[in-house]
Amino acid sequence: MLGFGETEEEVFEVLKDAAEAGVKFFTMGQYLKPPGSTLEVVEYVPLDRYQRFTEYGKTLGMSVQASPLTRSSYLADRLAGYTKRP
Repeated sequence: MLGFGETEEEVFEVLKDAAEAGVKFFTMGQYLKPPGSTLEVVEYVPLDRYQRFTEYGKTLGMSVQASPLTRSSYLADRLAGYTKRP
């Protein structure tokens, strides 16, 4: 989840560390405060930043799905390269 005040450089570092640890698939989405939560949104991450994270992940050999509404299972079949069988 993004939007807690993390810097772009911190996210790049996490992606690099994940790739070095053998991670192949990585998803990132916007934190949205659920009802009753006391944890506030610090920032709504701009779309171009999600694109930079996706592109950087590709340079590290990972499949990255990053967008404001991405959740851990969002388009998981496409991220993993699976196709539906008839």
